Amino acid sequence: MNKLREIREERHLSREKLEAVSGVPARAIKAYESGQVALEKASYSSIMKLAKALEVEPSELFCEEVAG
Repeated sequence: MNKLREIREERHLSREKLEAVSGVPARAIKAYESGQVALEKASYSSIMKLAKALEVEPSELFCEEVAG
């Protein structure tokens, strides 16, 4: 699962609610979560807004879980 989506769902936020809190359009959030647009291609501003809204460090949005 995409890390952005995982964090958003852990916080029980819909894309629309995250849009309201972060200012990042829900359609952009959907594109990042689906892989249609790589989060690495997002603007610095969008990454910072999402991280702040989700109360995580920006780097946490890019972390992948390591299977152990």
